[in-house]
Amino acid sequence: ACHFKSNETVCRGAVGVCDLEELCSGSSGVCPPDVGQPWGTPCADSDTHPSTCYGKVCLKSLEEQCADKTGLDRPYAARDMEDGVTPVDFTVCAGLTCCTHCKLQEGPVWRSGRWVTDGYLCDDCMRSVAYHEFTLHGETSRIYLLGAMDGTVLSDSSQFCIKAELVTPDSSCASGQFLEESIGKCLPCDTSCSACTGPSNFDCLGDCIYGEDSRGACAISADQVLFASGNF
Repeated sequence: ACHFKSNETVCRGAVGVCDLEELCSGSSGVCPPDVGQPWGTPCADSDTHPSTCYGKVCLKSLEEQCADKTGLDRPYAARDMEDGVTPVDFTVCAGLTCCTHCKLQEGPVWRSGRWVTDGYLCDDCMRSVAYHEFTLHGETSRIYLLGAMDGTVLSDSSQFCIKAELVTPDSSCASGQFLEESIGKCLPCDTSCSACTGPSNFDCLGDCIYGEDSRGACAISADQVLFASGNF
């Protein structure tokens, strides 16, 4: 006889630190929706500098973004003098603040009109909001040369960058949508669902619009229900 795997069985492994593994329910052959860490979850990029999760991946750190965008001329990102982590307020989505060198300076240091003990200090920093503009199919777009990657969190941890602009993520969704926490955005449910926890017809909650198919998922059409029941 066929038996469901126990509820401790991993049915989908995590891919990286910003992904989450999914476990079998023990009462179904369907693996739960594929979810990741919520956007903004702290992580460490491959260069060991602090970064955050977005879309189930650990984004490039500001340092790696600066290195990529300046051709290694300014491979350091200006961060708060006291905590050495928070990006400076001067940094914006359309233009990162990149520096030739940054380091932790031990002892008291006078900088920006105040004393800082063990401060994170940067030299020769530059911010640019220069862009290239192009038109495609009648729509004009801009590419900012030092713009932050989509999903990058700057000094305000309640927002992130999308297309060189600071946006506030969704926190609640309308009927027929679910909140994809890894990108902070409401996405549509499958058309077979009245409510859902994920994008497929296996992720429906409550009543199915057309009824269930032979697998226990919401059927994608009334014809599928008839076919499964043999009444066609």
